[in-house]
Amino acid sequence: ASINPYPAESFQRLVPGRVDFAGTLLPVQDVLGTEFYNDWMKPQGISANHLGVVLSRSGGGMSLLCVAPQARVFDKNPKRFGDRLQMLVPHMTKALELNRVLANAALAHETSNAMLDSIPAAVFLLTGGSTILFANRRGEELLHNEQVLAVDAVTRKLRPFCFSEGKRFEGAIAKANLERQPQFMRLVAGETGAAFILAVGPRARRDTKGLPMHLREGTGIIVTPSSGQVDLRIEDIRAATGLSQAEAKLAKALVSGSTTIEFAEAAG
Repeated sequence: ASINPYPAESFQRLVPGRVDFAGTLLPVQDVLGTEFYNDWMKPQGISANHLGVVLSRSGGGMSLLCVAPQARVFDKNPKRFGDRLQMLVPHMTKALELNRVLANAALAHETSNAMLDSIPAAVFLLTGGSTILFANRRGEELLHNEQVLAVDAVTRKLRPFCFSEGKRFEGAIAKANLERQPQFMRLVAGETGAAFILAVGPRARRDTKGLPMHLREGTGIIVTPSSGQVDLRIEDIRAATGLSQAEAKLAKALVSGSTTIEFAEAAG
């Protein structure tokens, strides 16, 4: 590399997408007398007038492709090789851009997953058919350790562990997607009796062109343990839901983790 005669700054003169010969950077006769050519290029059969094309240029960097057919064949008709390479350039440029897009998508995916894993709650993203598209680490732990939610063995849909809650769960998803507003429901773990609050909301609608139909709609679900100290004002509950005074008091108790029996005993 230290005796490479081709000046690096000369590559900046190359036009992206146009095939050029090495002779445009440095005259062939100047190359033939160099140590670089005689000790490295010539033994490999590389022509002093080989081909190159800049596929992309961004900031201070570039993607440069050099093609070195065997000199004994190439030097007889260099234009033929140049024309063939020029025909391939649009395809290589598209491939390079596709690779860049996929790399950015992979980075965004990894970053999103890391951020969702850092949330102190179980998070599930569902397709329009309610199958799990993604579950963060706490979501997987919830499915494994708590009898709150489960994956149906036949349909592969996310459902409450208790079958009797299925209709209410499906209704919350349907209402959230219909009204484009989050819905809330309470589920109790079958084994421990621990209460959990589910926030069910529609995924944000963006350009879904090109996505399969079952991915164009979807739902996000956040599951948190029901706290014993939820500070909700009865007036706020009534204003938001239209419940009566007595119903709002019961709702507050349920969200706080109490059962109906515990509320009845406390309220007399």
